[in-house]
Amino acid sequence: MLFMFCLPVFLVLSVVRGIVAAPFTYEMALSISNAEIVTGIDSTELIVIGKETSDYLLGRSGPVLDPSVTLSDGSVIKIFNQREIDHMVDVRELMNRFWRLHEFMFLLIIARLVISFLLEKKESLLNISQETRTSGMLGLIFLAFAGVSSLLLFDQFFLQFHEIFFSNDLWQLDPKTDRLIQIYPRDFWFGALFVTAGFVIFLLLIVSGLAHWYLRSASKASDQRGQLERQRLL
Repeated sequence: MLFMFCLPVFLVLSVVRGIVAAPFTYEMALSISNAEIVTGIDSTELIVIGKETSDYLLGRSGPVLDPSVTLSDGSVIKIFNQREIDHMVDVRELMNRFWRLHEFMFLLIIARLVISFLLEKKESLLNISQETRTSGMLGLIFLAFAGVSSLLLFDQFFLQFHEIFFSNDLWQLDPKTDRLIQIYPRDFWFGALFVTAGFVIFLLLIVSGLAHWYLRSASKASDQRGQLERQRLL
């Protein structure tokens, strides 16, 4: 049962981690938000800010995300105000919890595999495949329900997510003045949710499909062995 829970959670967090790390994510944000026009900041600078944001959320940089850009007249401006900086500290803490959970799920999956091969021996691949197929199917059913609900009721989902995971109102930013939400507006998060769901569904289909293929192959091989054994007895 634990393995069947861990696998979908691990896949979801793997996709989230990959999306946070992918340059495509930040290019998509700039395309959706028209950030160069809205913020007045050159696209090359915005791409650099996206890379800094990615490194920050993955724990590869210092404790504060405080990028700055040099304008054509030589003046230097800060991209984010203090409220935005403080909110990103909260976001990074949340991401760090997700990454630790991701790594813990991985360790639990490895432990289940090791225990299976040590104790269940010949039955280990069958048992793991059965659990993987069941986990994939349940994950697809849950994701289909949660995904459709989130996409249809995205604004409520977005609000509840922030109210659950953040203990303050720093996430309530003004799109007229705050560059963080100008670069990553509501439509970007809607698209990111859609992309995340698509990748997770793809991975669940792959792992459950492979598990199903192995179980069918093993069942056919077992039937053939049984048939040969009956023929020998005759």
